[in-house]
Amino acid sequence: MNDYLNLLLDFQSLPREAKARTFMEVSGQAHYENVASNILAFYLDPKEEHGMKDLLLSAFLEMVRDWQKSNSMPEIPETKIPETVSITREHPAEDNKRIDLVIDCEAFTIGIENKIYHWEANDFVNYARVLDALGDRKAITLKTVLGLHAEAWKPLPPGGFLRFTYAQLWTQVRSSLGLYLPQANPKWVTYLIDFMETTSRLTGESPSNKEFTDFFLKHTDTIEQLVADRQTLLNRLDGYNYALESNLKDDLAKHECIKKVWVWQRIVFVVDFQIQGHRIALDLAHSLTDWRLTVFDRDQKSQEFLCSFVNTTTMRECSPDIKLDDGRYLLHSWDIHATQIDLQDTVLKWVNAIVVTAAALPSPLPSEPVH
Repeated sequence: MNDYLNLLLDFQSLPREAKARTFMEVSGQAHYENVASNILAFYLDPKEEHGMKDLLLSAFLEMVRDWQKSNSMPEIPETKIPETVSITREHPAEDNKRIDLVIDCEAFTIGIENKIYHWEANDFVNYARVLDALGDRKAITLKTVLGLHAEAWKPLPPGGFLRFTYAQLWTQVRSSLGLYLPQANPKWVTYLIDFMETTSRLTGESPSNKEFTDFFLKHTDTIEQLVADRQTLLNRLDGYNYALESNLKDDLAKHECIKKVWVWQRIVFVVDFQIQGHRIALDLAHSLTDWRLTVFDRDQKSQEFLCSFVNTTTMRECSPDIKLDDGRYLLHSWDIHATQIDLQDTVLKWVNAIVVTAAALPSPLPSEPVH
């Protein structure tokens, strides 16, 4: 425990200005576009050994949405990123030309022309025809140039290409990186941070994050153990959800209004109800700080019905302190030390209250949303 405390204290004391060279700078490869494209291809692949899954792809799509929003343009739709995508370096185009990177799957096609120091002298119309053909009938087809500088004074390249900077991409990556760390390979996290810092320096910006790279290199073993211990805790909490499913599923399925008892993405135990045509869900979810038991309208169109339902006598007898919290009604919360028995007893109490309330409803409650 002291090792972890010292690690966190050391991390907090890191200077925010650093002048030491990055690993890529030492290698002498920092300015080569092919090297940068190879690195991008590695981190953009959700199945590669870096363990960060779709971090780079999600960040890239979010970067595009932010740009579209700020320029009052229609935003690309939200889409689920599949585990397997096809990533091609030097994708063939017409007249023996090559597109630096093409990411392709059933949901989207993305073309990236990578620019470190070279001018935008490519045959973008040619590239656009190839990418449009690959993306035919897909929800998202993106044609992009990724470079060091915004060059906002220049018109956008022809063929529908959009221009983005590494700085824009890294802003999105940094905002989400913490969510991916538990499953990430610390070595590849370190190299990603090095790559991010290197591209930032190539723009001529003040180096501000180099010490973070050195920190990860120095404390790799402790960080790996910390991540492993954190995952052990998460696995134990997830285990409570699966135990609840195993212990309660058969008995709860006997109630006519209960349609499904299951676990969503390991962290949420779910009981789905159908009451007077309304789909209501009871969720028990954990984070690293607490457990929360909530009930909400799964159709998101019957708020008035749910409001009337939770304010019935039977429900209020369970707790007079039911609170509306971000569209859900919070029934109960625990700190992270709650036992499985505590969780199970409370879940059963509220399931019984919902079942009894549903059976006692005299007539359909209001179902139109509150305006």
